[in-house]
Amino acid sequence: MKLPCMLPTNSSPWIYHLLVLLFGMSAWLSIDSIYVQLPILSLAAPESWNLASYIVVIIQISCVFPFTYSIVRNWKREITEKIETPLIIALLIIDIIGLLLTTFTYTIVVDIFGAEVEHLKT
Repeated sequence: MKLPCMLPTNSSPWIYHLLVLLFGMSAWLSIDSIYVQLPILSLAAPESWNLASYIVVIIQISCVFPFTYSIVRNWKREITEKIETPLIIALLIIDIIGLLLTTFTYTIVVDIFGAEVEHLKT
């Protein structure tokens, strides 16, 4: 299936490498921006300096999903080829929704498992 936005197959391979590079950089841009803001966030967030540890654990757990996908892709290629495009679109939509929710609900504190946390000072 050829989508209208797909590059022609006779185009130069450097374009593909550039697009993959830009896609990878966009994924790390949000993580790097959080680490740049970490000293400010640690002073204001209820998690304090534990926030850095939480971020590291979340990033390490998220590395399991691409590994699992690559195993499934090598094992059942016909299944992954059918769901690849909708899966990418769904992940991008979930990412946008998550960023928007974070923007508007950052100051709301929720207790999880009865944890005592302070409210953010705005």
